[in-house]
Parts: sequence; structure tokens; C-alpha cells
Amino acid sequence: MAQLGCDHVQEFGNGKPMPFEKTLDWMATHQNKLNGMPKIGRQARP
Repeated sequence: MAQLGCDHVQEFGNGKPMPFEKTLDWMATHQNKLNGMPKIGRQARP
């Protein structure tokens, strides 16, 4: 979703509701998963 321009999302598809104290750990884990995903979009031609 971030690659499509969404800065904020709220849904069960990303994560279940959790206490604030667990949010930073969840975000770090989620970011590590995203780093291995292929990029969506086209590259500009010269």
C-alpha cells in the first residue's frame, strides 16, 4: 500500500489490534518483511 501512495492504513489485513507498547516491534518486523518484496511500478524509459 505504501508503494501506491498510502501513508496510513487501518485494517486486519496488516495487523490485528494490539497494545501501543507492541506497535514498534510489530512495525520493525513488518518493515523487514517488506524489504524482501519486489517493487511495484514501471521504470521511466530514457
